[in-house]
Amino acid sequence: MVLKEAILPGIILLALYTAATMSGCSAEKKPSDAPVKPLVNTEGTWSGSAQQTGSANPTFTLKLNQKEDGSVWGTITSMDGTFEEANIVGGTLRGNRLTFSATANGPNPRQGRAFSFEAEIQDAKMEGTWKDILARNWGSFSLNREGGSSATPAPQEAAESKSH
Repeated sequence: MVLKEAILPGIILLALYTAATMSGCSAEKKPSDAPVKPLVNTEGTWSGSAQQTGSANPTFTLKLNQKEDGSVWGTITSMDGTFEEANIVGGTLRGNRLTFSATANGPNPRQGRAFSFEAEIQDAKMEGTWKDILARNWGSFSLNREGGSSATPAPQEAAESKSH
């Protein structure tokens, strides 16, 4: 009887340990999958041009807004008629890397095609690549923020007020 009383707690502890390790619990800390807080500010108006083969390099403008969690939204307009204040969707900023997409809504033959954009931002300069997903065309682009890097302050968390 004494032997059963000594073994039973050990079996219970072993069962709990096995269940915890099988469910993914561990004493080790794993890197967090939490979103990385944006290091740069994308807000404002960005203008420049895109490389395009077979025709003149179009100029285009982004008007961007940003939340603290790195989500970015706004519109894109191009002088070649591909975009006429088309909505930017899926905009995400991770560190200084911005990704988003937009659907062509202008009167040219690209209407309805989805385009993806990836860029790196350094101060008031954005450089990256665009891709026409359907046609599998791509090119580079370079934009500058109107008013320079200090045109719009980076989003700030509201200061906590203390009352006495």
